[in-house]
Amino acid sequence: MIGWLLGFLLLAYLVQRYMLEHALDGLSYQVQSEQTLVELEEKVEVRVTISNRKKWMLPYLCVREQLPKDCKLWQMSQGRKEEREGLYQQAFLETKLYLAAWQKAEISRTLCFQKRGSFRLFSTVLEAGDFLGLATRSMQVESSQEVVVLPERTEQPQIHRALGGFVGELSVRRFWMEDPMLTAGFREYTGREAFRSISWKQSARNQKLMVKEYDYTAEPSCIVILDISVRNFWEKSLEWETEECFRIARVVCETLEKQGFSYEFRTNAVIMGAMGTVNRVLKGRGRAHLLEILELLGRASSHYKEHLPELLEEIEKERGSASACILISLEEARECKEKIARLHTQSGQAVLLLQPETEKKQEGGEGQ
Repeated sequence: MIGWLLGFLLLAYLVQRYMLEHALDGLSYQVQSEQTLVELEEKVEVRVTISNRKKWMLPYLCVREQLPKDCKLWQMSQGRKEEREGLYQQAFLETKLYLAAWQKAEISRTLCFQKRGSFRLFSTVLEAGDFLGLATRSMQVESSQEVVVLPERTEQPQIHRALGGFVGELSVRRFWMEDPMLTAGFREYTGREAFRSISWKQSARNQKLMVKEYDYTAEPSCIVILDISVRNFWEKSLEWETEECFRIARVVCETLEKQGFSYEFRTNAVIMGAMGTVNRVLKGRGRAHLLEILELLGRASSHYKEHLPELLEEIEKERGSASACILISLEEARECKEKIARLHTQSGQAVLLLQPETEKKQEGGEGQ
């Protein structure tokens, strides 16, 4: 009898030791989000999938997920619907599970974000227990799932007025200039047209002088430059003003898209996350083009990699076509008047300078 008992205890010990050593084998953890580009305080549905891909059960698993900074969990009661939903802040989400062999468990999370930026979901610790529940082993999992929170739209009325007037002027100006590459038709020569506009082929066919009629410029274009550089940044606190620059940039790009402009985007902000060192979006238009720029604005940090003079020099060297220019600058524009003037001279198009109000002025305006 004692021999049987000792044999059983030895077998239990060996099973316990084996299960502890291999507790995390075949365990997979995945995070999927229905949305990747979201607005501030927008609900984001996140699904966590945990799979036990081995032939024996996992009697104990603790999933400890760390929420990103400025992320909140929408805490909703189970089994009944509440008319009022509240926000519940928690640094860690902890879930304890039992997984049978080849079993998969899904956990749903409803999150929202309080700040613009790029957020990775989640930093997670998986803690698995042995057969007897006497010891545990753990591993850390870093998910590649990201959620990018877009900047809000600026509410400064002077920005909307200046942008509306500038875009309206460009829209009207396109009808003043004919594009020699786009021939709309032909008409009889009146003597007032330039000699080079005569079409000899059409003149021979109609037995009289005919001139080309040109279409108007089909696609007005613009370059949007976002500058967040600051001199002596250690002496100032410009967090609100920097975020306002991102809000202005969003309104500018959405307005150009709505008006049918082709536009390019450049910035000196440091871009975080998957887009890495990308700090420009080439000229284009359409929904996908706008979303690419908005994602860049969401991922941009408050740090910059160069000052405005260097950025303008790069743009001056690369610009080949005549495009209007909208410059959104935090504070360095006043030091670059000559370089900004050269942008106008080089392209022959207008340059619009937009700068955010200070937070104090904004608060004072709201109080009046």
